[in-house]
Amino acid sequence: MFKYKAKLVKLDEHIEELGFFIINGIELLCFISYVTFQLELNKEYLVELNYQIFNEYNVNPIPEQYEMDFKNINNSFNYYLYGSFKENIFSVGSIQFVDKFLLNNFSSLENKNIRLFIDRLEVSIEQVLT
Repeated sequence: MFKYKAKLVKLDEHIEELGFFIINGIELLCFISYVTFQLELNKEYLVELNYQIFNEYNVNPIPEQYEMDFKNINNSFNYYLYGSFKENIFSVGSIQFVDKFLLNNFSSLENKNIRLFIDRLEVSIEQVLT
């Protein structure tokens, strides 16, 4: 698993597990899956970032010229991730995910750029950095 420095910029008023984080310069809406302390706005935290896919994988090859990016869908937890897939690593810009299911079930897409639909991004918050 990869770990990142994440700045918490907003917490949702209605859903306590929903937070907006800046990770490697990208603002992401995330489900907070694990934290053992009180969170504070504008603090930086060490986090693990993962994604969840609840049903079937929706993955497609994309042309080389696509920008590797996170595209939020209708201000929801859902995203399209545009990235490159090599071995069991799916890289979206400077953010990487380990996904063995992708490797085992979509090996024909290895070493290609792909678009992957995810149901949500999840952060597991390990410690306060600043």
